[in-house]
Amino acid sequence: MAKITYVEHAQQRYATVPVLDDNGEPKRTPVINKRTGEQKRTRRGNRPVFMTVTRQDRSQPLSMPRCDYPGCKHPQREIQPGEPYKHISPKSGPYGGRTLSRHRDCPGWNVWD
Repeated sequence: MAKITYVEHAQQRYATVPVLDDNGEPKRTPVINKRTGEQKRTRRGNRPVFMTVTRQDRSQPLSMPRCDYPGCKHPQREIQPGEPYKHISPKSGPYGGRTLSRHRDCPGWNVWD
């Protein structure tokens, strides 16, 4: 059984967009190895590794999670910002899984869910 994570206040999520530098190109920062303090390189060691800097775009809100309990008593099945909820992420084999969400007052999941 997956671990149930409780969230006190749901927050609105936003799409991320790259931060642009003066030339209009996406801003990139080097990835540093914590152990050695040097910039990381690809497996073959011939190219340095960079990470693109991103930020939240407040004009592109993402959809909020929906309660997956079939007998949910809330008028909207969608979990609104500020409401408490819980979620689990059961794994399905070696390929990850999915995230299931429910309102705080809806019952939890069974092993076979």
